[in-house]
Amino acid sequence: MTEAMKITLSTQPADARWGEKATYSINNDGITLHLNGADDLG
Repeated sequence: MTEAMKITLSTQPADARWGEKATYSINNDGITLHLNGADDLG
């Protein structure tokens, strides 16, 4: 069975382990896109 990956949008920065300018991070819940206001979605 195929499961869908949850995608979350956030205005919070990614954890430091992902890098200072990380635009996404991955965790057990899925993937988070980190919007910084300088992108088309922010």
